[in-house]
Amino acid sequence: QGAQGDSGATLFWRWAALSASAATAVRFLLDASSISATNANERNGVVVAADAGLFTALRVHHNSALAVDSVVYTLRINGVDTAAAVTILPGATSGVWSGSIAYVAGDTVAIKTVQSGTEALATMAPRASLMRTPP
Repeated sequence: QGAQGDSGATLFWRWAALSASAATAVRFLLDASSISATNANERNGVVVAADAGLFTALRVHHNSALAVDSVVYTLRINGVDTAAAVTILPGATSGVWSGSIAYVAGDTVAIKTVQSGTEALATMAPRASLMRTPP
């Protein structure tokens, strides 16, 4: 299981480097304290919420743009997809979702990622930040 969340305003995930995979393979960003590069197991990228509050923005950034594929990043709480999703289209390097999703202390939080195709991703290192308002 990933790191325990703190009472700060932002949670962070990152992926040291993506590797090409089968189209639409589900993968998970790892919490910022992790040292592994990639993972297909959600529990290895989970952050446990230390308090209750609202998630208000999900920001995702790629260090380089894909030419053909898009990538969708989805906030998951307790293993379930939420409405918070960011799609980074070909040629783009960032995207933002904003809204309001409630969470409570003890909820598990993860970022799921799905690539639309098999474009090589060896040089791309995505980062995600999840803004929150604690009680």
